[in-house]
Amino acid sequence: MCRRHPDRLLFGASIHPYRGNALALLDDVAAAGAVLVKWLPVVQNIDARDLRTVGFLRRCAELRMPLLVHYGPEFTLGTSRPCAADPAPMLQTLRELRRQNAMPTVIVAHLATPLLWPFTPAVHFHRLAKALTGEFADAPLYADIAALASPSKAHWLAKILDMPALWPKLVHGSDFPIPAVPLMFRGRLGASYAPVTAEKNWIDRDYALKRSLGLPDPVFARAGTLLRTSG
Repeated sequence: MCRRHPDRLLFGASIHPYRGNALALLDDVAAAGAVLVKWLPVVQNIDARDLRTVGFLRRCAELRMPLLVHYGPEFTLGTSRPCAADPAPMLQTLRELRRQNAMPTVIVAHLATPLLWPFTPAVHFHRLAKALTGEFADAPLYADIAALASPSKAHWLAKILDMPALWPKLVHGSDFPIPAVPLMFRGRLGASYAPVTAEKNWIDRDYALKRSLGLPDPVFARAGTLLRTSG
């Protein structure tokens, strides 16, 4: 599909680092044009401190293959490792890889935000935000804003609008087909509310909403500088 529509689709792979042939598969997908690898540790039972995971991340760095990894809760799929919702082990591993000059680009999905605020704790979000603006401020660690315009995540999008120190670390994503809901931001949008709501294309509406809320242009262009585009 990606080969038939290279102007519309990019290949994102998912390889479990515990597979015996994980590194060979990583080389294969890189050769096939993959632009990133995606993990859901709470679903896939991936420990960032496992030596197999560390070796995989090291090879990602060598190939310039970004990792998109989901931290925080996950309710769409079954959770097999609840403790893997915490980004702390990944931060620990990245800290050591960075010391060795072997850290890959890592994008944390949804900024590790919780669902059902204020009924669920936000410790993972705060831990990640502190790392992004602190010790990893000049490292290739980022977070995407996918799905943050949905009702269950709107609180967090509003919060990061008031955290400009985070903006240089944000990567736009829609999490399509999760819809953006302008009604959640009607007060902030002002005169932009009507044209944003009128946008029928869900992906365009998500972009228009976040742009109208004040997120700067680099947030929407940053993915183009991070995704792997050549061998």
